Amino acid sequence: MRIVSDDIDRVTAAADLYELVSATVQLKVSGAGTYMGLCPFHDEKTPSFSIRPELGIWHCFGCGAGGDTIRYVERTEGIGFIEAVEYLADKYNIELRYESSGMKNNSRDDRTKPSSRARLLQICQVAQDFFQSNLTEKEALPARKMLAERKFSQADCERFGCGYALNEWNALTRYLAGKGFTQQEMIDAGVARQGPRGVYDYFRGRVTWPIRDAMGRTLGFGARRLYDDDPVTAKYMNTPDTVLYRKNKVLYGLDIAKPAIVKKRQIVGVEGYTDVMACHLAGVDTALYEAELLSEQSMSKLRADTFATILWAEYSCEARKKTEAAALFLLLTEIKPGAKQCAKLTGSTMIFSLRLMRRLWRIILTRAICAFSAEMLPCGI
Repeated sequence: MRIVSDDIDRVTAAADLYELVSATVQLKVSGAGTYMGLCPFHDEKTPSFSIRPELGIWHCFGCGAGGDTIRYVERTEGIGFIEAVEYLADKYNIELRYESSGMKNNSRDDRTKPSSRARLLQICQVAQDFFQSNLTEKEALPARKMLAERKFSQADCERFGCGYALNEWNALTRYLAGKGFTQQEMIDAGVARQGPRGVYDYFRGRVTWPIRDAMGRTLGFGARRLYDDDPVTAKYMNTPDTVLYRKNKVLYGLDIAKPAIVKKRQIVGVEGYTDVMACHLAGVDTALYEAELLSEQSMSKLRADTFATILWAEYSCEARKKTEAAALFLLLTEIKPGAKQCAKLTGSTMIFSLRLMRRLWRIILTRAICAFSAEMLPCGI
């Protein structure tokens, strides 16, 4: 799916570059229609960051960065082009339409309804509030016990948005219907499924975590199995792909870790929602969990958003293969000459892939793209 080009033009015309920049950068007039300030993308003492709001363009004479309003949001928010357009559309109340990639289709039925994205965001947030409130219910005792066994307090659970999906077929759908949402909207948001007797809850009897974008908006959910009689045998399950959520493109914990990632220019990738929680509580504030375990798509997102320099993964045999492939992809496509990279590849069992180390080291030496070192994280994180 891609955004209709006319709607992108409407977003660009409506966005106020001065408003966006002045929210974090102190600007001073510097000629007709031009403002200057300290660049938000590199350290400097003398202002070299220039914006021209009427033209909707910006440029830094110090680091060379520049672009239009959409590009500014991409850089400051650490998101991609489509997400930046959607961010501005939400901010300036512009309804977006979508069309299938590779073909132009003017049929209303083939496009996302103008109000659907905003409605889906509302549904996901209402569902998150519902799940989180359920965690205090008597039925949620197994969920609270599971989290407590991992040394997470009630305050910790509130901070990371932990919740509980009631073990009923229509608890959430009934609640959302009472809030005015239609059954089709629930299905489109990925919180309900269509059955022979009507819609039913997608998540039932599980611990839940909200999966949010860089702006903190809930796009979907991850959930862990609690009961042996759960008809869904998978230990973990996620929201199915929707207009908002794509499993191989969404990083759990990005909303929490983003400030530290931008500041430190590093990412620690872990395999598990509770691993993300434990890392942040232990002071590893750049930890993220990627549902597809460092897929190529997510690596591309990390490179574009944060110039990731650290990888950390908890290894199973399958996880190890995926992590090695993703690490090779990142190193071969992103690392620049002279850059020093440190990859931390370990897990709760403290298994370390020396074979991967040797392979990466040979590649790096052959291509002369960087110096590479590795060290293990402290036990207990």
